[in-house]
Amino acid sequence: MIAARLWSGLIGAVLIFFVGWHWHIAGAIWLSTILLVRYFRANDTWAWTLPVLAAMTLFRFLGIYGGWDMPFHMNLGFSVLVLVPLYTALYVDRWYARTGRKFGALLMFPLVYTTGDFLLGFSPIGTVFSPAVGQFPWPALAQTVSLTGLWGLTFLIMLTATTVNHIWENGFDLRKAGRPAMVLAGLFAVLLAYGNGKTLLTRPDGGTVRIVGITESHQSDYWEITDANTPRESKIDYVVEMKSMNNRLFEQSSEAALFGAEIVFWSEGNAVMFEDDEEAFLERASTFAKDHGIYFAPTSLVLRYDRQKNDNLVHLFGPDGQLLFRYEKSISWYPTDSDGIVPAVETPWGTLSAVICFDLDFPRLLRQAYEKDVDILLVPGYDTEFISPYHIRIGLLRGVEYGFSVFRQANESTSIAADYNGNILASQSYFNTDSRMMVADVPVKGISTVYGAVGDWFVILVWLGLALAVVLTIRDTRNSVSG
Repeated sequence: MIAARLWSGLIGAVLIFFVGWHWHIAGAIWLSTILLVRYFRANDTWAWTLPVLAAMTLFRFLGIYGGWDMPFHMNLGFSVLVLVPLYTALYVDRWYARTGRKFGALLMFPLVYTTGDFLLGFSPIGTVFSPAVGQFPWPALAQTVSLTGLWGLTFLIMLTATTVNHIWENGFDLRKAGRPAMVLAGLFAVLLAYGNGKTLLTRPDGGTVRIVGITESHQSDYWEITDANTPRESKIDYVVEMKSMNNRLFEQSSEAALFGAEIVFWSEGNAVMFEDDEEAFLERASTFAKDHGIYFAPTSLVLRYDRQKNDNLVHLFGPDGQLLFRYEKSISWYPTDSDGIVPAVETPWGTLSAVICFDLDFPRLLRQAYEKDVDILLVPGYDTEFISPYHIRIGLLRGVEYGFSVFRQANESTSIAADYNGNILASQSYFNTDSRMMVADVPVKGISTVYGAVGDWFVILVWLGLALAVVLTIRDTRNSVSG
């Protein structure tokens, strides 16, 4: 009997391989959780859950290994960390289902998982592996995040798992199991109606601004210089190729201005220099913005001598050549001196802001952009082919959450520009073109969202649900003991 049931657990574990990174399938997490809940509930002996637990970890590891440049043990550690919400939710659900508590059998799994998913957002990996992130390919459903943040969509996925299992356990007889199924169907109907209605009623009908994102290939792995503590003598080996690359970036920016671009920016750390060349670079950038009459946001990776520290920066210069802001990457694997303040500047093309790559995976950091009424977010990025385009789509959901358009220009990845509803305005693969210059006409005004205005109200409801479950469990336990 156990062997006959094992198929559901193993298939559920295998499907975890297709959640995130290069092989991502949006529906994989839905089917995986249905099958895993089924397996964990069905086994009388809890020890039989351990092989499936190991398989889940293995396929999570195989799915993310090679996406980030880190050693084996760190990849394994992250594989375990991102599955902690699922591990916990499965065992809590198993206990509640076996006690016969209907409340727990339907709601404890989504309540516990959503709580874990939210808390994982405070870890060093942010929301990268939230199951909600992978639902970007379904635009109407993805609009849910504008109401609840990612957490409402996570809850919906997990509630689907327990509801399907409830129907399964009742022999697919809707006369016995129909009420939870009807509630779930009604919830989907409401959310899909909201999503379709929102995208229809909030279509951009104002002006647009032409933005050009530019990427110039790095000839070397310049981050390795930082890893080597940036010895002064290393400059002679790299300075010529760095200057050549930086010159090409300015040349392409001139071409962008001829295309009618009003805003030009580069991918993450695209201009590379040693610290004694930074002042001349900034003077050149200021003059360039003034000569071309554009908003110009060059990026730079400034290598600091004798330190395992670099400055990963984006500067915004106005059409008069004035420096409007300097932003240093806030969330980085390297040490950073960032103050964690997301900049915002009012322009004739709406309020502009910028963050860098990994910053976009942390919704609490990006809340600042909503509070400052940002309309357009420029995001220089640097990824790998293995995590593209999945990682880019995380940032596009940030725009749906907070109601601003996102233009993410990424080196060694896919660059995408999307409006505040997640509609893709332009897309370009680094690997399929030699001219890595992407042009998009972006709405100059964003919109307000419920999630932006109210914040994590849905998470509070989840916590109240958990508290109620604990109270009811304690009451039932006392009653059974006294009886």
